[in-house]
Amino acid sequence: MRCKWCNKFFIVNESKKKIGDYLVHEACASRPLDNSTEIDGSSESSKNFSTTESKRDDDNVTELPKKADSKKEDDSVAKLPAKMDSTASNDSVAKLPKKEDTKKEDGSVAKLPAKMDSTASNDTKKLEKIVELFEGAIEGNPSKEYELGTAYESGQLKDISKNQERAVAWYLKAAEHGCVESQYKLGVFNIQGLCGLDGDYEQAFHWFQKAADQNHTDAQYNLGSLYEYGTGVEKDRREAQSWYQKAANNGHKGALRALQNL
Repeated sequence: MRCKWCNKFFIVNESKKKIGDYLVHEACASRPLDNSTEIDGSSESSKNFSTTESKRDDDNVTELPKKADSKKEDDSVAKLPAKMDSTASNDSVAKLPKKEDTKKEDGSVAKLPAKMDSTASNDTKKLEKIVELFEGAIEGNPSKEYELGTAYESGQLKDISKNQERAVAWYLKAAEHGCVESQYKLGVFNIQGLCGLDGDYEQAFHWFQKAADQNHTDAQYNLGSLYEYGTGVEKDRREAQSWYQKAANNGHKGALRALQNL
């Protein structure tokens, strides 16, 4: 009996191996089959093995690398750079410069110069008022003379420092030009020794008389008081009553009480 593989006879008691319906030497059974040799489906088994190996090759070489490449393509190349570009476009280019430009436009250009212009305008108006005041006073306008005297007395007008002597000088000019308020002020200054004047009751009487003749209520009351007590003028009860009555008629409450006690 021959070996299907090597076509040699079997020796007695020689080890054999059955492949399909045929017997081969045990040594031949471990040798690779030739493509031309067919032993009951051994060729088919070889084909199946080859197909399995081919399938494995397809999985390892074709499919797996394709999946990995696809992931790199989707994540690294397509998605991340697109997101970074979008962020840079929105934050760096569009938003931040626009905010800074708005701040500069509102703060430096629009608001501050407007405030400076307003201050300059107020200073100009004050200067114009001072010039107008001096021009009017120099021309002999009684109301401007009185205002200038008030400015020197209080020192509240910018560029005009407090000065009592100049205040009295302008009050005198205004009083001589018939300003009733200046006449009354000079009467008070003299009777109380204010604004650098001594207590000159005769001068007080003189200026109160001038103001009272122009229906100045407080001057009428003070003139009645000077007549009642004989201060700066000879005491005269009837004159005192007359001036108190005139002041009371003008609504002076002190004059009413003085009439009741006279």
